[in-house]
Amino acid sequence: MKYLQDVYFANLSVTCNQGGYFSISPDRDWSLENDLFDQSKFYFITEGSCTITVEGKEYTGTRGDWFFIPAYKLHGYQNGKRNTFSKFWMHFSIYPNTQELTALGLPIKVKVKDDSPVYKLFEEFARLYASKDLTDKIRVKAIVLQLLAEYVSIANADGVEVVNSQDEKFDELLRYINENLGNSLTVG
Repeated sequence: MKYLQDVYFANLSVTCNQGGYFSISPDRDWSLENDLFDQSKFYFITEGSCTITVEGKEYTGTRGDWFFIPAYKLHGYQNGKRNTFSKFWMHFSIYPNTQELTALGLPIKVKVKDDSPVYKLFEEFARLYASKDLTDKIRVKAIVLQLLAEYVSIANADGVEVVNSQDEKFDELLRYINENLGNSLTVG
């Protein structure tokens, strides 16, 4: 856990590449099959229903369902029986990478309560992302981090345990290096 806190999250950076609000009428389809994307995705369903498949597992999404699809996960989606459907969406890159986040065992889908700040954060994100103002682009980055924190928080509330088995070994290595800074260090 110390590595996650002191190294990974201390250096965490996100870049939002695309996003906004999407609504589709009953006479149109929203679908994609077997996509392998180099960015992570958030889909936050606000109306209607859809099916999202990630790595062969199918999930149904309705109002308040929030999906986190990590980069390089095979996935697809469809809005079902030509129903009215709307969502907030975001494609973003995480640096240094998404491996640590996926190692947390975060679920692909969480349920968001109606009184959650997530709704307002996504609304603000969509408004700011559409803006051409430079300061709004900085605010977008801040909201992406806030949304990422909210997702992890909601996932933890659902019983996800944040564990990193490498922390003990890494901490031991750091202690050894610090205790022997004046000596010649070798790998052995």
